[in-house]
Amino acid sequence: MTQDQLLWVIGLTALLTAPAAVLLFGLAKRLWAWGRWQLPPRHLVARGWREVRRNDDEPAKEGAHE
Repeated sequence: MTQDQLLWVIGLTALLTAPAAVLLFGLAKRLWAWGRWQLPPRHLVARGWREVRRNDDEPAKEGAHE
């Protein structure tokens, strides 16, 4: 392969890669929006290990389980 051919291959690859990336990002954005529309909001809230417990603000009572 000559250097001229190599430059053509590099150029064509760049010209095809850029629009493909733009199309894929657009598709991913549309799929994300569709998924957010399909799921109720409670499924989209990030839940950390600290947020799982609901009664952290109440002090522990002595003998509550006796």
